[in-house]
Amino acid sequence: MPLSPVPLYTQIKDMLRERILDGSYQPHQRMPSESGMIASFNVIFLSDKIYVMTARPGRIKAEVPVLLPRPRTPEMTSSTEFIAMVQQLKALIREESLAAMGGELVDG
Repeated sequence: MPLSPVPLYTQIKDMLRERILDGSYQPHQRMPSESGMIASFNVIFLSDKIYVMTARPGRIKAEVPVLLPRPRTPEMTSSTEFIAMVQQLKALIREESLAAMGGELVDG
């Protein structure tokens, strides 16, 4: 996503709506997971700080600073720092998902 004065959450909402309306997402098709959206919408690449929330009640579980220098380039997405941040965020989200589901989530 290019830099825009429109907030990222609005851009994501609009893009998801567009994908639903153009048939990219079919009825009853599983939507991308939160970690999938992190990758799809370049959240790390565009952000300076990422907050991971708890399920219920919605509280801040973690604040993850994005320490990549600016201006950011596409090549940075293959750096060890970027990959480590993606793994950290996925682990935090998975941990919260497991807690919210009472540990019922299984791999596979």
